[in-house]
Amino acid sequence: MTAGVLTGYRSALTSMRSLLPIAALLTAAGADAEIYKELGDGWAIQTLEDGCFASAAYQGDKLFMVNYYPRGETVRLTMVHPDATSLEDGAVVELYVKFVIGNSLDNGWGQQKFDVGVLDGGERFITSSFESYDMLRDIARADKIAFTLDEDSDRIIAVFDLSGTSAMVKVLRECSLKVVGLNPEDPFVG
Repeated sequence: MTAGVLTGYRSALTSMRSLLPIAALLTAAGADAEIYKELGDGWAIQTLEDGCFASAAYQGDKLFMVNYYPRGETVRLTMVHPDATSLEDGAVVELYVKFVIGNSLDNGWGQQKFDVGVLDGGERFITSSFESYDMLRDIARADKIAFTLDEDSDRIIAVFDLSGTSAMVKVLRECSLKVVGLNPEDPFVG
């Protein structure tokens, strides 16, 4: 599977990004959140008790969130996928995480386990944690992120446009470090 197939799938979604409804964010995050900053490209950064998260809405009522918890250098990826009605609350699915960078496909994260939950409105959310700041670096440098059921990318679950996310990652890191009281200049902090 080439990056071109994933690029073609995603190109129609780019213009559909918009800010998420606050209620959906609070439910998906499982905690009270406050807006830290809204970015002009459709990303909203919100605070949590132990970090911050960035969120954007995409075509088809899909939502994508990136949480950063700096104390454990943990990144949590969450997607709300209203079409995934066959998934039961508490299920675990294995998805391949892939990044499109230019014309290249980066399969470096491979297959990962994702937990499934159900929001109050019945929408399914799929989430997984990555104990590495490298996930944020990959998000910042990639053009798209894809989640597939198979290694060959024949069964695409979702593709999200990441154009311009380096600015989002910078603000997400700043917010998260501020919330937990860490020094952004500390060379040991991701």
